[in-house]
Amino acid sequence: MSETHSNNPNDSSRAVPHTAHADPKRAEGAASGDTDARQTSVHPPAGAAPGYAPQAPVAAPDGTDGTDVPEVQDTAGLGTIDRDRLDSQLGESARAWAIDIVEQTTSTNADLLQALRADRAERVHGGARTHETRSHAGWPWQTRVKVAYEQTAGRGRRGRSWVAQPGDALLFSVGVQVPRGVDGLVGLSLAVGLAVYEALCELPVDRSKLSLKWPNDVLVDGAKVSGILIETAGGDAHATLVVVGIGINLRGAAKLAAHLKAGGAKVATAHADAGTTTHAGTGVDDVDAKGNDGQNAAPASDLPPPTPPTALDAIWDAPSMTDLLAALLNTLASTFERFGAQGFAPFRETWCEADAYRDMAVALYEGGAVAVHGIGRGVDAQGQLLLETLQGLRTIASGDVSLRPA
Repeated sequence: MSETHSNNPNDSSRAVPHTAHADPKRAEGAASGDTDARQTSVHPPAGAAPGYAPQAPVAAPDGTDGTDVPEVQDTAGLGTIDRDRLDSQLGESARAWAIDIVEQTTSTNADLLQALRADRAERVHGGARTHETRSHAGWPWQTRVKVAYEQTAGRGRRGRSWVAQPGDALLFSVGVQVPRGVDGLVGLSLAVGLAVYEALCELPVDRSKLSLKWPNDVLVDGAKVSGILIETAGGDAHATLVVVGIGINLRGAAKLAAHLKAGGAKVATAHADAGTTTHAGTGVDDVDAKGNDGQNAAPASDLPPPTPPTALDAIWDAPSMTDLLAALLNTLASTFERFGAQGFAPFRETWCEADAYRDMAVALYEGGAVAVHGIGRGVDAQGQLLLETLQGLRTIASGDVSLRPA
């Protein structure tokens, strides 16, 4: 999923920052539109036989040397999406969303950004904006979901790319209208991360292994299992069109662990350090400290290793892509609605309870240098990290810093 870096407030493709001191650009909330019908579509490949049911394609390279990558074994259908089962699990709000499932695309975020921009342009220039409905908030937008078993040009923050084995990762994006202007989207990235965490807690997993890392990483036993990228497709002072991209590793925990122990450790940690996981490879918002304590950059060998990647099969015996998607869409529906009405503040307490580094000694590294040491004290009502330092309590906004245990 891609990200651009324009500072022009009229640029409609900037990534959404997670806190107040970041470049503004974010997402939408409650499911809009009056439709009650479930709109789920699956696009078969050309020439498919009647009654085609999507199967996970042959595995693609995993980001190492392109060799020794087994084909996806999915005899139980756990690495594909059963539409009937999905529909049966969706709540009222998510069931009204238009869900598009494809075998392959370049980027689900890019697809939805293009669709939302085209929609917006048609409405603005086609006369849909009347005197009575001058803002996006007055337009009947329907939330859209796009899922792809494989992305050929998946993008992460700062233009980083990812590679995912089809069937081993759930990769999807949600295009939604949030009834808040861009300035009101502060903390949305953290709220979405919390939604992923809460969705996983509803599944048959070992919940004690789950936690959050600021701003929006979801961890399994201290290793990163998912990533989030949020971008905007336009808006005004009253509402913003947002695309939320999410990727979650379902399988491959044992393989990733083996990589970290053996010669593949270099590759696995390189992916994690770049803001991507080795399998799902989802771009994750990096962060940055307000100010720098002036300490010199430490040699790479002296820095702690980046957060390693993992997969849900480390805590879920048979992870189901269908059940995972249903849980995520339901929690996202309620999250968008609540965030649209109240912002991040009502999520703060729950987020802090799941914080992996709360009351722990942590260090923020920026460009290889220690930016600040302190004790993690959760986040504030805007989603900014709180660090207790020798100089007092500091708030950390967004940027390009790595948060790691001290």
